[in-house]
Amino acid sequence: MRAALFVGPHHIDVGDRPDAAIAEPTDAVVRLVLACVCGSDLWYYRGDSPFEPGPIGHEFIGAERIIALSRHADRQALAREFGATDVVDQRGDEATAADMELTGGVGADATLECVGTGLAMETALSIARPGSMVGYVGVPHGVELPIGEMFLRNKGVRGGSAPARAYIPELLEDVLEDRINPGRVLDYATDLDGIADAYAAMDERRAIKSLVRVGAL
Repeated sequence: MRAALFVGPHHIDVGDRPDAAIAEPTDAVVRLVLACVCGSDLWYYRGDSPFEPGPIGHEFIGAERIIALSRHADRQALAREFGATDVVDQRGDEATAADMELTGGVGADATLECVGTGLAMETALSIARPGSMVGYVGVPHGVELPIGEMFLRNKGVRGGSAPARAYIPELLEDVLEDRINPGRVLDYATDLDGIADAYAAMDERRAIKSLVRVGAL
């Protein structure tokens, strides 16, 4: 395989190295997608700290599998469009078992709970690997956190209102230039007179997100 090699101060080259292989039970072979230069390695590059000639670099992204848990066909399709690599359509213990199988028994590095019931939060925590965080991006309902499990496995929960105003200056131009389509989740549209069905459509899973046109565009 190709790798970055430290030859000497101010001299980095690219060369061939043996293919990565599993030597210990705790090892993993990761196919790299992106990498970056670590600021700490600049001490070696500048010659300020000793470093043996050979491979250098350790900041990389392999860190990608996105698992969506949904039983709703339209949401499953949208999840895949956004980049989900796997879809689990079970709930509760079956969903946990499926996720653990997909992650080799480790669990998810990061988990999102998206406005579900207590069962959804319970599942999110059950599939989160030890030491990870569950983020809730809306207000869940009927949640009782399993403090004992969270303590023993160092799992955290964090969430709150989206700081939309903070992102507007950065994202507005992207939206106006059609680089970002913010309406991909809006699959139902009505006016104010149809507001009752807008709620019903989401409640009955006929819509992912309802758009209500109030004024003229």
